[in-house]
Amino acid sequence: MASSVQVDVARSQMLTVPPNIASGIRVGTPATTTRGFGLDEMRQIGSLIVRAIEGRADESANAQIKASVHDMCARFPVPGLPTE
Repeated sequence: MASSVQVDVARSQMLTVPPNIASGIRVGTPATTTRGFGLDEMRQIGSLIVRAIEGRADESANAQIKASVHDMCARFPVPGLPTE
């Protein structure tokens, strides 16, 4: 079964290394700051990314990560969009 956790990564055109050489993940902050995320939430996002990568084959871990993301997003709704 495919993992239920998805990390979307946009490739920067400014990178000078070939795409087959890992050079990191850039997490954009405009959307997070618009929602009101602070330093603690950014650290949690980093931790969730690491957990998702390390536990990508563990469905139980993926379910916990998904729940954590849902909880964080519920606490910080997108301004101007209706909430559930």
